[in-house]
Amino acid sequence: MNGKGILLLILTAFSKLILCILALCADIVSVPFCIVAVFFCKLFKQPAPRIKRKGLLVYPSWKRRTTSGPLSGLEYEHYCERWLIRSKKYRQVKVTPASGDFGADITAIDKKGRKWVFQCKRYSSKLGNKPIQEVVAAKSHYNASCAAVITNSSFTDNARQLAKENNVVLYEHIG
Repeated sequence: MNGKGILLLILTAFSKLILCILALCADIVSVPFCIVAVFFCKLFKQPAPRIKRKGLLVYPSWKRRTTSGPLSGLEYEHYCERWLIRSKKYRQVKVTPASGDFGADITAIDKKGRKWVFQCKRYSSKLGNKPIQEVVAAKSHYNASCAAVITNSSFTDNARQLAKENNVVLYEHIG
């Protein structure tokens, strides 16, 4: 993380702390402070707080989403995007549009400058050949050199064989 990112993180955390303290101390000004909290979150591209009410007091709440609940497909794609960024193996990690993505949910560039396409699948059972076929098609469409499939589950033996034959990297049990 660069210096600007660290500064934004510190400013965001500090602003959340100040806003919560002030909102809890004075219920007359709590509504304006909730508005300011949302503004700061938009400014620093952070998740906006939910506005909660306790009696007459209105205050911001930054309760984070737990991973115990089921993620939607789009939420899982964004989870995978953050996972790829945290791995520090890729840069320019971007989630593709939800529809019309030609089989790639995420595109990225690795440290060697190679373009990657990723297919993200959140399943409760083993994945078959379809995600492999989709990401191979996306690899061609996006002119990528490498392809991978990320899942919270695992793959069938046939899917592993097809991935090996097409040089598709498989990431299992992510998320």
